[in-house]
Amino acid sequence: MASAPHIHSAPAQAASAAAQGPDSKGVQRGRSGGLDSLAMALSGLCAVHCLISAVVLALLASAGGIFFDHIVHEIGLGLASILAAIAFVDGFVRHRLLLPLTLGGLGIAVMAGALQLHDHSGEIIGTLIGVTLLSLGHYLNRRARR
Repeated sequence: MASAPHIHSAPAQAASAAAQGPDSKGVQRGRSGGLDSLAMALSGLCAVHCLISAVVLALLASAGGIFFDHIVHEIGLGLASILAAIAFVDGFVRHRLLLPLTLGGLGIAVMAGALQLHDHSGEIIGTLIGVTLLSLGHYLNRRARR
């Protein structure tokens, strides 16, 4: 007597796959992929801040205040560095690709170098280049997790 085929529900299959560990590419999925998304969003906000600062500075020669204070940029770089360290190290452990980590580290380094410039135009350009490299690193890191 033949037995009836066993039918699995989609949730049961998903739970079973999750319990088995890495997917078919050998990549273990984790929560820190969300850090890459958060970091990319913050990088976008940084880029918007730089562009708005440049426009406001051009329109209002005497503009100052907290929006242009150097401490804002130092805090932003610190937050970006912490998020990058967590997301890229975790990503590297999971997928073993150096490119996302390298681009992210280069982006942080360029942003840190831009903070040392005393020329506002150079600082803005350097920061935008650094933010772009950092965002690309986070994008590749997130993509490699999938």
